[in-house]
Amino acid sequence: MAEYVYINGRERPDFILNNNYLSYGKHFEMHTHRMLEFNVQKEGLGTYRIGTRQYESRPGDIFILSNTEPHQLIPNPGSQIYNLNIHFDPEIFCTSFEKAIDDIPLLAMFFRRTETFSHVLNRDNPDTGVIYRLFHEIEREALEKRPLYHLQIKMLLERICLEILRSYDYCELQPRPRPNANPDFYRISKTMDYIDYNIGKSLTLEKIAQVACMSPSYFSSVFKRYCGIALFEYIAQKRIEYAALLLRTAAKSIADIAYTCGFNNLTSFNKAFLRIHGCQPSVYRKRKNEWEISISDVASIVSPVCSPQNGLR
Repeated sequence: MAEYVYINGRERPDFILNNNYLSYGKHFEMHTHRMLEFNVQKEGLGTYRIGTRQYESRPGDIFILSNTEPHQLIPNPGSQIYNLNIHFDPEIFCTSFEKAIDDIPLLAMFFRRTETFSHVLNRDNPDTGVIYRLFHEIEREALEKRPLYHLQIKMLLERICLEILRSYDYCELQPRPRPNANPDFYRISKTMDYIDYNIGKSLTLEKIAQVACMSPSYFSSVFKRYCGIALFEYIAQKRIEYAALLLRTAAKSIADIAYTCGFNNLTSFNKAFLRIHGCQPSVYRKRKNEWEISISDVASIVSPVCSPQNGLR
C-alpha cells in the first residue's frame, strides 16, 4: 500500500512510496507520473520500456524516470515482479523560489543527461548496491514513522541523488545556459498539478489549456510531445490510478468510487478500468490482498544485502 509523506508541510504529499506486485498480463500500460520517480526492483525478471528504450530488469536494478517519460514494466512469462516505487516532488530540493527545477544540481540525472545516460544504474558499479540499501532505509523510515522521519527521508533521498551524480557518468554537473529556455515544460507540469488536484471534477481541454496559458490546439500538441500520450488518455489513466487505490483501501461502493474519480457513469468507468488493468473493478477489488504487504513482511525483504551482480542475497 502507498505511504504518503508531507515534507514541506503542504496539503499534498511531496513523497510517495509504494510496493507493487506485477505478474505477466496483470501489469500497467505505458504511463507517466506528475512526480519524478525511482523504481527499485526486489524480485522477478522482466522488461522495462521507457520511452523509446528497452531494458532487461532483474532484482537489484534501480531505474531513473522523469515525469515526462512514458514507461511500462512487463514481467517475463511465469515471473512475478515485486518492486518499490518512489515518487517525489522536485520542489523539495529547491533552495529559493527563483531556482529553476532543472538547474537544481541534485536533479541533474532527470534534466541534464549526457549521451552515456542509462535509465538503469550500472550493475557492475559497486555503488549500486550502496544506493539499493539506502532506498530500503527510506522504506523503513516511511513504514516505522519515527520522530522527524520526513526529514530523514529527505536527507536519504538527497544522499541517493548525490551518490548517483558522483558514481555514474550519466549527466552534466553544471547547469546549461538558459537564454532561450522553453517555458512549455513548466506549463505542462502546472497542468499536471491541476489535473491531480481536480481529478474528480469535470476536466475540459479549454480549461486545462487556460491553466497553461495556451490555445487548446497548441496545448494538445505540446502535452502529447512532453508526456507521450494524449491529454484525455492521461486523465483517464490518472483517474483509474486513483480508483485502483480506492478499491484497495476504501470501503466505498464501486459506483461511489467511479463518481469520486470523475466518471459520469459506471459503464464508462468499467470500460476504462478493463482497458487499463485488464479486469473489472469488482475483480480487482477481490484481488486486493495480492497488493498488500505487512510491515513484518517488508522487514524480512529489506534486511538482506544486495549485490549488483547477483541481486538479493
